[in-house]
Amino acid sequence: LSHLRFMDHSSRFWATVESVMPGHAALSRELKNEVLMRR
Repeated sequence: LSHLRFMDHSSRFWATVESVMPGHAALSRELKNEVLMRR
């Protein structure tokens, strides 16, 4: 959804992500850790 408004990863992009998915940074870290653990 955020890329429909901002075609980059600017602070405005991440603010939009946060507005529709609060806590996205923590969820992203958890997912990354899970993937790394499965290797």
